[in-house]
Formats: sequence, structure tokens, C-alpha cells
Amino acid sequence: WDQPASGDHDRSLSDRGRSALPLMDEHLAASSLRPDLVWCSSAQRTIETLAGIRSALPGQADIDIDRNLYNAYEDTVLGRLRELTDDVDCAMVVGHNPTMQRVALLLANPKAGDTAGYRQVQTKLPTGAIMTISFDGPWSEVDAGSARLDDLFTPRPPRN
Repeated sequence: WDQPASGDHDRSLSDRGRSALPLMDEHLAASSLRPDLVWCSSAQRTIETLAGIRSALPGQADIDIDRNLYNAYEDTVLGRLRELTDDVDCAMVVGHNPTMQRVALLLANPKAGDTAGYRQVQTKLPTGAIMTISFDGPWSEVDAGSARLDDLFTPRPPRN
């Protein structure tokens, strides 16, 4: 945003993204989410996002900065989730749209959990959104429609 000549991977957070960080951090700190693993894209803006919410995450969380998440397709994300070991109770993915939106719509059963949140994700996943998606069972069995969207936090009302 500040350097239009830079490539997308090296682009920093937009002003909207930076202004969302304190609200995201506050939301995560107040939630019961305690990820064991944080899988983050190697793009500059996702690394900045992770830095902005880091204080709300457990100090012992394993952080994996991964270039493969940048421009990943939903099957890549799903495959990585299926590879998680059962000692990982909670995983966080810091990624990009449209992939994150597609992953949520793939995994979440539209008739379970936060159905209003699901409808919002169908329309648009706004900058700074945090989705909490639950799945009962071993990671190896996570599949389309096997999860539920429990919560959708947006730092400001979405612009549809």
C-alpha cells in the first residue's frame, strides 16, 4: 500500500489492517482460544498481523511461517490440517483471501454453529476477520462440512 512498486508478497498491511490489529488482539485475549500451533503465511502483511496479535497468544505456541500458505488453494490448507497430530488441540491459520473464505465455507456445515456468521462469510470475509471453526475428531478426518463456524469476529462492520 505504501510502496505500490513492491510485489504482493512484500506488501505491508493497509491502514485498515493496521487499525484492526488492536481490536483483533483484544478479541483474542478475551476469548478462550489458545492455539498450540499458528500457521502463518510468509507474506509481509500476515507476519505484521501475527506480530500485532502475538500478545494475545500463548507464549508456548509453535509458530510456523510458511511460504506455501501464500497463494495456497483450499486443498493445500485442508491437507495441512489433516497432517496435524492429535496433540494439537487448537490451530490458528493466518492467511489470505480468497483462500481463507473458501476454506471456511468448505469446512463449516452451513446448518450448524453461527449460521448468521456463515452467511456473512459467504458474502464477504472482511479485513481482520477472525473465524473460530470447531471440529470434533482427529485432524486426519477433517473434511468438507465436518466442522462448524462457532464465531465470526470482525473489527468493524463489513462492507458488502
